[in-house]
Amino acid sequence: MEAQWQLGGGEDVLGEPTADQSRVTIEGVTAYGQRFAKGFVFWSPLGTEAFTYEEGPTLTGVDNARDALAGEGLEGGLLFRSARQMDASLKDQLLLALLLQGGRVIDLRSTPEVEEYPDATLPGVEHLDVPIANTTNTKRFVEDADIRSAFGQTLEDLASDSGPAVVHCTLGRDRTGWLVAMLMYAVGATDEEVRTEYLRTPTAKASKLETGLETIGEEYGSVSDYLTDGLGLSADDLAALKARFG
Repeated sequence: MEAQWQLGGGEDVLGEPTADQSRVTIEGVTAYGQRFAKGFVFWSPLGTEAFTYEEGPTLTGVDNARDALAGEGLEGGLLFRSARQMDASLKDQLLLALLLQGGRVIDLRSTPEVEEYPDATLPGVEHLDVPIANTTNTKRFVEDADIRSAFGQTLEDLASDSGPAVVHCTLGRDRTGWLVAMLMYAVGATDEEVRTEYLRTPTAKASKLETGLETIGEEYGSVSDYLTDGLGLSADDLAALKARFG
């Protein structure tokens, strides 16, 4: 691990260790990983990688995978995002299992989507299903009470949890993009920062985000009121999110 840390830039690039080295075995293959202040080091017989959270991990079977917050200067290494994970390669599974040790996968797909394309099981990582209707209509994220409740509960869970998480839907674009956008607003990100992160996803359209935000304005007056009155977040939830991710 020391060699990979040095090859990755050492303390100047990755920072100091924030956790002990961990190991995981899947299908008879053992891999090792270690978390650092600014990045992560991964070693396995299938390949090695050292990356900063802003760069994000390299996954071959999972699309649209990246740190959800580090690219905009927020806390890195705690919240990742991706598309569905059914096609994760063995190396992908090992890396994700180490990156998320003690944390969880938050799956925003509807029950039929999950049943048709189930995620790979990652040892040492909890899997949480939060079923949200498969829609690209961001107006529904504001107007549909069941969808609002699901987003609100997910943000409450992220506020109270302490481990790393990856949130995903099918493409990692609409439902995932909206959740990340609302979390960013909750911790104080600007409109431009939210928009920039939203558009990092291939095929994401600014018009989708703008439509949702316009609907928030019509229904709630402001994003802050949508977070509290629409999603049900308390002042303590918002403070906890800002302390964790801001």
